[in-house]
Amino acid sequence: MPARRRADPVVRLALGAGLLACAPRGGDGPPTSARAPREATLAPRVIASLGAAEVIHWRGAAGDGARCATWRLEWEASEDGLLRGRARREEGGATFSLALSVVDARLVVSDPRVEVGDQLTAVACTYSGRIRERGGQPIDVELRGRERWYLDADACAGDDQGAAIRPLGCASTLADPETRRRLAGAPATDDTALPAWLGERRAFLRSDEGEGPRCAAWRRRPGPAGDRYGVLERRSGGRTLALEYAYDRVVAAADAAPIAFLTLAGPSARARDDGDVLVESRGCLISREVDGSGGGEVGQIAGLEWHRSRRSCEAGGSIALPPPCLRGLDGLGR
Repeated sequence: MPARRRADPVVRLALGAGLLACAPRGGDGPPTSARAPREATLAPRVIASLGAAEVIHWRGAAGDGARCATWRLEWEASEDGLLRGRARREEGGATFSLALSVVDARLVVSDPRVEVGDQLTAVACTYSGRIRERGGQPIDVELRGRERWYLDADACAGDDQGAAIRPLGCASTLADPETRRRLAGAPATDDTALPAWLGERRAFLRSDEGEGPRCAAWRRRPGPAGDRYGVLERRSGGRTLALEYAYDRVVAAADAAPIAFLTLAGPSARARDDGDVLVESRGCLISREVDGSGGGEVGQIAGLEWHRSRRSCEAGGSIALPPPCLRGLDGLGR
């Protein structure tokens, strides 16, 4: 029986839906004709080893304890000689998968999916890249690989940079274990009130990247469906920085109480340059449990605090480092 499809409610990033909407082969996805950094190009021997491999080892970010997760590789027979297949991981009662293809000696990842029983969820793609637009159309696209995959478990454990494979495209969408836990849950049907910190049109994000806590004011722009989904924006150095957010409640197990999650996607920076528009984005999709009781001055997510007032923000205590993809936001797009 074919799986029933649904779309994850997390909104797409600000790079433009035509470039970010990952879909099965033949549909929209990361542009395979885009430029890529040299380190993303695979040597012929690496491509041959990849095609013969049964698993890859995915190096987590520092915030995940830098552990390595094993994903199963399933390659397809191809008449055109191109290497295509899927990477899969069973975790928490769900199957997570990504479409793989080797194009121009680069590993391109698309079509993130989550399968739980007979329910299949298509997840919006987040990826790292830089786009120059002219007249509303992309004229130059550069993809960047933030994730590190290894064919050898020891090389992954030791983070041997010389042996790393840098996948391009949608890999970051399923990189974070806590985000995968949220994606595996079923949407809650209750209509609980939103937390107080999510109800203000201004949000104060507090973080500490090693030089002491800092508060930055962001404008919250709700989405068409209301306050649960939207965009945080702020101006910095002639650029518009954006972080998409989603607040939802999911049921992680049968008969369990719903869990409230806040998800951040992005960030991206948009600026004008000689009449063109430059957009730069980091592939980051981070979900964390938050207090969904409806009260409180602050929501905490992955080394960031979301405060409803500057006073609350500036009165906060110590805070952990945010994930690498959420650090140095003011430098994005420079």
